[in-house]
Formats: sequence, C-alpha cells, structure tokens
Amino acid sequence: MSNPQSGVFVQFYTDAVELKAESEKQGRPIFQDLPHIRKMIPGDASNVVERVAKEHDIRMYPREWEIFQRQQATGHFGTPSNLPKIINSIYDIQMRRIFNSKSVKLIRTIRNYTEAL
Repeated sequence: MSNPQSGVFVQFYTDAVELKAESEKQGRPIFQDLPHIRKMIPGDASNVVERVAKEHDIRMYPREWEIFQRQQATGHFGTPSNLPKIINSIYDIQMRRIFNSKSVKLIRTIRNYTEAL
C-alpha cells in the first residue's frame, strides 16, 4: 500500500524461509512462513527492498500491517495456484511470483492481459 507520508509503496506478505539450523538437525530442508516487507519508491524499479519484516517495520507502517493481518485472517480465495495440473508453464509460475498471486483466476487474467498487448 502507498504510504503518503514517505512516498513509498509498502506491502507486507508471507514467504517461506529456510531454517538452516533445523534443516541441518533434521537432515532435510525445513521452512517456515514468515512475514516479509516489500518497499518500493514509485517510478524507481531498481530500488526495491524485500526482506523479513522486523518490529520497527510494523511500528513504522501500522496501516499496511493491519491490512496484511486482515488478509491473513480472511484467507485466500480461489483455486490454489500451486496445483501442477493447472499451472504448467514457467511463465505462469513467474507471474505468480511477480504479482504475489495465490489465485489461478488472477494469474489467468494477468496472462490474458499481457498476451493482448
């Protein structure tokens, strides 16, 4: 979400992070979903910060954090996009990653739009 005070687009999202110590202990990769933050300056695509969210991020962007928490509470709607029968191309997987999409319908809409250009 855009933060008018700082002129920065801020978004919280969830992403899997490998727990290295636990992975070594178990002898296999162990991941945990953790909240991340994405900060972008509009008009400057080369200056994007993405990392695990910290307490000061939550205090600095309380509105965006609240939006993220509401989204987490309501869950995601639509067919999960990690179904291999539906998502069968590298393009679709990349679109899902770029747009942080959890829904096949959104990916298909984006794909149809970009193909029409």
